[in-house]
Amino acid sequence: MQDLGLQVYAFFSLVLAGSAAGVLFDLLRVLRRRLGPRSAWEEVLDLLFWGGLTLVLGTALLSGSHGNLRSYIPVALALGAWLYFALASPTASRLLNRAVTIIDRAAGWAVIAGRTAFRPLAAALRLIGTAAAFLLRPAVALGVPVLRRLRGAAQRLARPGRGTPGRLAGRLRAWLFPPGDGGGEEGPE
Repeated sequence: MQDLGLQVYAFFSLVLAGSAAGVLFDLLRVLRRRLGPRSAWEEVLDLLFWGGLTLVLGTALLSGSHGNLRSYIPVALALGAWLYFALASPTASRLLNRAVTIIDRAAGWAVIAGRTAFRPLAAALRLIGTAAAFLLRPAVALGVPVLRRLRGAAQRLARPGRGTPGRLAGRLRAWLFPPGDGGGEEGPE
């Protein structure tokens, strides 16, 4: 049997765990009220609530009673939750609501600042892209006929029976114009 001091410590740690469960529930209520009914975040909030509750209760059970299940555990958890909801819940709900409001406003300002900061960068990138397209258009217009002529010359050089230069040119042609791009012998498709 454990010492009475350890059991009192376990009892009060479980009372605190019940109060922490109440805080988590109030946070869930504030967030649900803020996001509105039938929000897409509802399932995510539920999952986070139950995950947090599992961590709080598991930590309290392991640290307080060293994993031993005692008959006073449900009583201590219920007492902690009742004390929290009776004494601290209205004040904690208001504080949590203010904290969520402050975080929401700060996130909104951060989004506005980010958009403002990246707007000139996006405009500069659009300008560079437009200039590159304008400058490369004549090069592409000149390069396409030259590449077509080079492809024809490479095909003539790569005909069988030309010896080593023909094989080298064939390998070069296969490297430059892989099968399937219209560069000569078609591969299986």
